[in-house]
Amino acid sequence: MGSIRIEEVGDIHSTYNYLEVFQEAATSAFLVVSVTEAKELCFTFYPLAEQISLSQADWERILSVSKDFMPKTIANEEFFERWSKEQNELDGDSSQ
Repeated sequence: MGSIRIEEVGDIHSTYNYLEVFQEAATSAFLVVSVTEAKELCFTFYPLAEQISLSQADWERILSVSKDFMPKTIANEEFFERWSKEQNELDGDSSQ
């Protein structure tokens, strides 16, 4: 099939960015790949009006992109948390 599109999404309501997977021409994702608080991948499928069929190559691509994505998004969040903590400490020091 080879007709999927994968997009990274940042959401203020989510600790980590996540991936949305679409059929190439679709506007609604049929799959969200997220990272749980336990730092594991979670695959959430959304029902659509049309049937979704994936080839082995499509599924392997989704899995490969997801596995590459997970450590990067965790590292980004951990970096942000460290930076935010440092900024809060600096802000606390400057008020004294």
